[in-house]
Amino acid sequence: MADSYTNLQKTGTYSTSYEQKAAADAAAETQRVIKELGESIKTGNFSPAYLLCGPEGYLIRYYKNALKKAIIGDDTMNCTVMTGDGFDLNAFIEIAQTMPFFAERRLIIVENCGIFQAGPGGGTRPEAERLKDFLQQLPDTSCVIFAENSVDRRLALYKFFSKIGRVCTFNYMDQQWISRWLIAKARSEGAVMDQGAASALIERVGVDLNILANETDKLVAYKGGAGQITAQDVGILAATRLEDRIFDMLTCALRGRMDKAMEMYSDLLGLREAPIKIIVIIGKQCAQILAVKDAEGSGRSDAEVASDAGLSTGRVYYIRQDYRSVSRDRLALGMKLAAEMDEAIKTGALEDRLAVEILLAGLGGSR
Repeated sequence: MADSYTNLQKTGTYSTSYEQKAAADAAAETQRVIKELGESIKTGNFSPAYLLCGPEGYLIRYYKNALKKAIIGDDTMNCTVMTGDGFDLNAFIEIAQTMPFFAERRLIIVENCGIFQAGPGGGTRPEAERLKDFLQQLPDTSCVIFAENSVDRRLALYKFFSKIGRVCTFNYMDQQWISRWLIAKARSEGAVMDQGAASALIERVGVDLNILANETDKLVAYKGGAGQITAQDVGILAATRLEDRIFDMLTCALRGRMDKAMEMYSDLLGLREAPIKIIVIIGKQCAQILAVKDAEGSGRSDAEVASDAGLSTGRVYYIRQDYRSVSRDRLALGMKLAAEMDEAIKTGALEDRLAVEILLAGLGGSR
């Protein structure tokens, strides 16, 4: 079982410095993309073809709409939107070759057509070569935007597109950028959100911009479209994310409040959360808490520790204040048990719900 824990760490189930650096690099790449697109929209200097892709769907939609507005404004006659897997390449080519109606250019938007993914058997889709050939002779009067949630960067079409067009990858952003974005979004809607409220909102619901945008809209509406949004408002209105629920359950178990921990586990099952996912998150959180405790006395700031541990600054502060009585040995045990329960489920040695109960019981044992 000890080996399984080592393997679990090596596969990246728990936060690592490498993963954190990769996430920071990805966020920096997206910031460069945002800056470049902003310049293009401001100057009117557009690429003939765009590929908007990546995991951050909110930014894909935002810049798809921003480019659309900048390129053709409200001209619906010269804008065609094609969606879904049933992408008709013949129709696409015909539309792109059609002269715009009393306008400088025609815009074709293609959403999630799947052509930038491998075909059956892992090979290139037949229509990808045809699209590649056509894009080489795309008329100057047409502009194309592909918006894809999933792309395969190994494909020849993707590599070719990066040469003749503009590939814009939107990755998940870091908390500092998201905080500024939240504050600016609230301001644009007539409300004021300070750094504390922005941090509290991220801590509570995570870093998904779609969710954060919806929660910000709720908070602005709660304030009547104006006024100061506080961390207290966030606590009253914002939905609680899965990791926060599990963290609260873990806290109860570590403090020996097993009745409450089991009640919270029952609530999670009622929300149809997968037990094995709960186990993985518990193991990850034990590792994060241990990292914070190991940094005690180092003289490092909460922000520095948070960056290394993959946590928010607010969560680091909370751990330092409220986890003083939790021993390092107990946290290490939690990591070990999580790895063992994960393997037991995967090998069929334990039923998944029972495995979580055993893990919680182990964490809530004699302290």
